Amino acid sequence: MKPTQQYNLAGLCKIEVIDRERLILEIFEQRASTAESRVQIKLAQLRYELIRIREKVKLAKRGEQPGFFGLGKYDADIYYLDIKRRAVLLKEKVKKEEKRRNLYRIQRSKAYLDTISLAGYTSAGKTTLFNALTGETKITGDGMFTTLTTFTRAMNFENNKVLVSDTVGFINKLPAYMIDAFKSTLHELTHAILILLILDISQAVEEIKKNMESSIEVLNELNIPLTRIIYLLNKMDLTTLNDVSDKIYQLGLLEHTNYVLPISAKKGYNINSLKKLIAKLIFSSRVQKPEFP
Repeated sequence: MKPTQQYNLAGLCKIEVIDRERLILEIFEQRASTAESRVQIKLAQLRYELIRIREKVKLAKRGEQPGFFGLGKYDADIYYLDIKRRAVLLKEKVKKEEKRRNLYRIQRSKAYLDTISLAGYTSAGKTTLFNALTGETKITGDGMFTTLTTFTRAMNFENNKVLVSDTVGFINKLPAYMIDAFKSTLHELTHAILILLILDISQAVEEIKKNMESSIEVLNELNIPLTRIIYLLNKMDLTTLNDVSDKIYQLGLLEHTNYVLPISAKKGYNINSLKKLIAKLIFSSRVQKPEFP
């Protein structure tokens, strides 16, 4: 929605009107539970404002309007430069976090610890699977973006220690500046030996296809080889095997990979089979390990 449309609609309704991107950012802000995720969200919010500030100031000067935060009081250029200055400071904080993460990665590579990352559309069940694999009790829910920062735990596969990471959920048509703001979180995916791409198989096939394409688009943005992906069709407990078979065919999954597995993270269905598949792929050296910095 363009600022002009927001302004006109807000004038008619006499309330604040927000667009999709602002809504996503507000959900992010409500869900943030760590200092890192709060910094990343604030940076994304500033970038959102940078894109719209000049037009919003121009519109706000026409008269009082809910939702424009009194921007008419400020000179557009001064406010624009202030946002840019704050964004630079936040970028420095994000860079410090990236350096810290890189140190951890170097330590893990020296210890020969491989990482498996969970990825997928928001609300697909990543955190539920993370709990099922690691024995953790991270908060799960049906709401969007329960996880906003990477969370990593060690577990054993055939007496070999492996790290498992839960990451922020993807969303359709996520703006580039949001992906960039969360890059230090998403960057964990680029160092994973395997990506477990989780799809909600209980959804309509059109919705699954859209979510899968959105997820793969983000992985492509991060230059992650799709050969590292295991496709996990989660929430088997909400559908039937025949329905899953039909959807696998309609999605054409088997045309692109041999690694497709229906699971139920909530009920534990096929979790042992998943562990065996992970161990087979990692320890048979069939997956090319990424080079660590």
